Amino acid sequence: MKSNAERMSLVFARAKKIKYCRETKKLNFCKAATALLSVLLLCCTALFPTSYKSAAVAGYCGAILLIDGMGGYVLTAVVTFIIATVITVMCIKIKNRRDRK
Repeated sequence: MKSNAERMSLVFARAKKIKYCRETKKLNFCKAATALLSVLLLCCTALFPTSYKSAAVAGYCGAILLIDGMGGYVLTAVVTFIIATVITVMCIKIKNRRDRK
């Protein structure tokens, strides 16, 4: 028959294993989301038109963003940056939790 200390150590080991499995699932989700977003980025850049006119305002910073065909690229880049930042922060939090325990 097992003592209380042995039973408690088994319970704690099982809890640790369950937490590890949850963190692994979260990390795998982050990896899959990153891969999916990378593929979506490639699809978006392939679908948007590549022809553009010359910039109407040549001396100002950011004037190239006002060209007709560039709006899709800018939107794609901004959305991708925001999503990548969120995924990075999530991964860092998961890593910090794992290191603490």
